[in-house]
Amino acid sequence: NYVILVMTCLPGAPIADRLNSFSEEQVQHLVEQMTKTFDAVRKLQPPNNHVCGIGGRDCVSYLMSFDPFGPFDSVAAFNTWMAHRARSRVDLGKHALPERSDVQATVFSHGDLTPYNVLVDEEGNFTGVIDWECAAWMPAHW
Repeated sequence: NYVILVMTCLPGAPIADRLNSFSEEQVQHLVEQMTKTFDAVRKLQPPNNHVCGIGGRDCVSYLMSFDPFGPFDSVAAFNTWMAHRARSRVDLGKHALPERSDVQATVFSHGDLTPYNVLVDEEGNFTGVIDWECAAWMPAHW
């Protein structure tokens, strides 16, 4: 039982390099293309409702930690870890940590979506997303 994420070379350049040269119509078309693509990605069915990296491995999120974390058996366990992590770093009042549902589906998420990881061609068409090393099954609010 192996889980493999295949990444290939894609045409285009990072949207960060081209976005300012696109018309409003091109940007709107690009948003529609990206929305359709990411809606499809988020509809992938998880093997279980764990919060974990591909194949049940640890999660990687440069926004959360320089070290891998998890996996978690449930969204509730992930939310508990996040709340503890936030409270241990900053003295936050309860109002600073929004309530999250502990009962929700996990969805497949890129995990590091930046303007440098989204590729577009010269006409403003979405050509793909690169750098999926942070991809994971995460809570829907992620």
